[in-house]
Amino acid sequence: MYRHLFVPLDDSGIAAALMRQALDFAAALGARVSFFHAVADFGATDGGALERSLDPAAYSRHLADAARAVLDPAERAAAAAGLRCDSCWAVSDHPHQAIQTHAEAAGADLIFIASHGRRGVARLMLGSQTARLVAESRLPVLVARAGQD
Repeated sequence: MYRHLFVPLDDSGIAAALMRQALDFAAALGARVSFFHAVADFGATDGGALERSLDPAAYSRHLADAARAVLDPAERAAAAAGLRCDSCWAVSDHPHQAIQTHAEAAGADLIFIASHGRRGVARLMLGSQTARLVAESRLPVLVARAGQD
């Protein structure tokens, strides 16, 4: 069965629910967990480009702080549950690609991701990283229902 779950977390309200589901699943399997967060590249915005040009160290800290705000609570929860875990993050405006790349690099054998529950026009307009990942991933993808209708 699966021994290494790769769990992408975003900064939405459903990340905590997904993290709990993933930890419960990992505990049931005796699996380890790798958490991942894709930070949007705000360097293309006026403010981000200015910060990156004037103070590259501050820009890098800003990105790292955004990632740690998502990943640190997940790592603490995994430790409290007695599960082996690690985490990583990347700057990417294409999270589904970053998830696949980092999951493979981590040696994961299952990607455990959330569905935001968008349907119809909202899904078409906002896009679905989960749907893209399911369509393109070379690893198995388990989609957890963590969103609201």
